[in-house]
Amino acid sequence: MQAFSIEHQTQQPIFGRPPSGADLESIFSAESATNAVFGAAVFRDPANKNDIYLHTSHMPFVISPVYTGSKGGLPFIATFHLHLTAVGSSTMVAVTASDTQVVNGTKFGVGPCGPGQGWNYESVRPTTVEEYSILQYIGRHLGITNMPAIVLPTQ
Repeated sequence: MQAFSIEHQTQQPIFGRPPSGADLESIFSAESATNAVFGAAVFRDPANKNDIYLHTSHMPFVISPVYTGSKGGLPFIATFHLHLTAVGSSTMVAVTASDTQVVNGTKFGVGPCGPGQGWNYESVRPTTVEEYSILQYIGRHLGITNMPAIVLPTQ
């Protein structure tokens, strides 16, 4: 869990530093079986007792290189389940994104502060780009330097 501490993420954000002026969250909340709130359902399965659940309280954390609008990449939102499995003396990590959405502009609605403009959320399919970015982050934390670069789909 050290890699996902607030201190470590402040120094080395998982998805890099957000562009100036972007309304993006750069610190993920990390939950385990001992402190699960948002990811409690994940930890009900005993097979997930050593896993990690990452979220940003439904705030976008990266500009999607895959999902774009008229002005470029759209802010991306997801939660991540990192499933850890012992394989001999090693650990295999599988990352699964869920609740994946993008913010595609704004729309009028009524929120907790009354009527006004709010983000227009659109559900999207996971792309594997974000999952692999998390695996690269873990690899950097462990000193692994030979992980392949992310290959983005062509438009």
